[in-house]
Amino acid sequence: MFTANISPYGSFECLHITNGKQSCKIIPDFGANLMSLQLEGKDKIYELLDRYENTEAFQAHRWSKSDWLIPYPNRIKDGKYTYEGTQYHFELNHPRTESSIHGFCKNKKFDIKEIVLNEDFAQVDLFYNYNGNLNAFPFPFEVNLQYILSKNNSLEIYIYIKNTGENKMPAGIGWHPYFKWSENIEVSFLQMPACNRVEVDHNLIPVGGEKLYDKFLSLNQIGETKFDNCFHLAGNAPFKTRLTNAEKSLQVELQTDKNFPYLQVFIPPDRHCIALEPMTCNVNAFNNKEGLKILSPGENFGGKISVSLQEIAKA
Repeated sequence: MFTANISPYGSFECLHITNGKQSCKIIPDFGANLMSLQLEGKDKIYELLDRYENTEAFQAHRWSKSDWLIPYPNRIKDGKYTYEGTQYHFELNHPRTESSIHGFCKNKKFDIKEIVLNEDFAQVDLFYNYNGNLNAFPFPFEVNLQYILSKNNSLEIYIYIKNTGENKMPAGIGWHPYFKWSENIEVSFLQMPACNRVEVDHNLIPVGGEKLYDKFLSLNQIGETKFDNCFHLAGNAPFKTRLTNAEKSLQVELQTDKNFPYLQVFIPPDRHCIALEPMTCNVNAFNNKEGLKILSPGENFGGKISVSLQEIAKA
């Protein structure tokens, strides 16, 4: 039987869902952040996410681990975009690349609408309402987020943004989880969907054009490969990205539906984990319009992401 418990976590509250084998921890007060995800392997319980070590690290929130990137993922060049003839300007919160990054919902308080618990799964529904008070984005919207943790060793996530204003609005969604198997990601193996690499400038802004990328079309050890790249996924959804342990006995599978046709892949400098970031649109989409959704009043947009832990049969 799945259970739910809410307890203090620094200045926040943590919602812990578990059945003893599968568990997750969510911080509703901080963007409904998925702080921990543990699934069952063949011999023990595995933490799949590179999580913050303590409450102080969580509040400092370096690297934006597991954040929801709304109403735009990744970055906007110079923090500026023009929509229907008006220019808007976000704060440059990433001066090194002269960009505004990751939207503005990651630290917002989500309300818990419902928790459903039974033998087979636990379902948590969360909600955030934005009233359009920022000059940089005067378009009201609401976010509906659903986590479903299942005894079949998976977590399903449904994320939707709804235009609650009177005018059309631009929108994109991204998720920023980091995965790890060991203290060195280089010994892990990666497999990516068929894709093209988005060509970017020195500030990681697309310059137009894509190039075929097939290094990890089949399972390949990460080794010394460096990543801070956006990939445009090809072929038919669902899109499956797999991260396998050094022994090739277990794999984490990140699966997304057709509404997440972009994937940002990033390995931080200490190379102990890898970010696999599903996105509904390209980098700088508020300017280049690639994958950008324009939502009419009352219109919903979003999709499904799932994470599972699977045993790999020996050949």
